[in-house]
Amino acid sequence: MVYLHTTFFTVKEAVNLLGLRTIRDLVLTAHLFEAMPQSPEWRGFSFEQLQQRSVYVSQLAADICKNAGQDKNMQAQARLAGLLLDVGMIVLAMGDPEKYHQVMIRAQELNQPLYVVEKMMLGATHAQAGAFLLDRWNLAPEMVHAVLFHHVPNASGDTSFSALTAVHLADSLLPPLFNAMGVNMGGRLSRDYLTSLGMINELPNWEMAAHDVARLMRN
Repeated sequence: MVYLHTTFFTVKEAVNLLGLRTIRDLVLTAHLFEAMPQSPEWRGFSFEQLQQRSVYVSQLAADICKNAGQDKNMQAQARLAGLLLDVGMIVLAMGDPEKYHQVMIRAQELNQPLYVVEKMMLGATHAQAGAFLLDRWNLAPEMVHAVLFHHVPNASGDTSFSALTAVHLADSLLPPLFNAMGVNMGGRLSRDYLTSLGMINELPNWEMAAHDVARLMRN
């Protein structure tokens, strides 16, 4: 499932606006989701619902970039990173369904973020799994970076607004998706990260933008 905020009438118009690399990445994204269907045995969470939420994360991330005065290149990076933010969850669920089911149960028991228990039980988080896959697919480094650090942006070393900033905000501010065990699969906002960028005062504006997108999610 791929979301485009603007309707394109010709391939030439799309290429002129987004660039060949972004068009290629969109095509790869569509193929990636098609190649990862949910098996009837998996009941931990709905792949389709996760992808649907990713569409809205993608939209909000791009809007945040635009409102921050960032160029179309960064807007496209944030849009695509938002679409692929949690692809690592699908990778882990497909790779070892029983083990990942136990991870989700343990996260609920410990009342810990899912990525913390993934690291503890699997040795890697869904963010790391997703970033590894995207790197292997030769997607833009900025997208890989955003996916890798979206739960722990303070660990990124970034000192200025980036695609990571946008997707972290979008994932954290939109209504979360809960898995079958009641564990929040969305992000948790890092105020420390925003403070380190000198952007904490912009948070009310981003919260308003998230409210507008959340309304679309409910309709």
